[in-house]
Amino acid sequence: AGHLYEMLRASGCDAELDTGAIPLFDGFDELTGQDIVSTLDAPNRRRVSGVLGTAPELDKSRVAALFDPQTAGGLLIAIPAERAEALAKSLKTAGYGAACVIGSGHAQGKTSTAITAI
Repeated sequence: AGHLYEMLRASGCDAELDTGAIPLFDGFDELTGQDIVSTLDAPNRRRVSGVLGTAPELDKSRVAALFDPQTAGGLLIAIPAERAEALAKSLKTAGYGAACVIGSGHAQGKTSTAITAI
């Protein structure tokens, strides 16, 4: 969420994330279900406090994934929506099996919620 927020601030956009589409390491859901999270969880949450909105029904492990180091930096790119699926397919063909579309961007709204996680 922190890396995404930096991108959004720089571009003047907001984003909607499909948390179910975010690929995670095996066992992540089990660990977060036991309240075992990275030591970076709390500082990463503070960093985007006030700009992240989450649907109330979201599984807590999916929310925790937004703050875990496995989703931080360098793994997120933004391209025009009409090219996203083709790029994900090309990346998979090139050996990046976890490549996928996890959300969409749009013009900045009138609220302070820059990132909406569904």
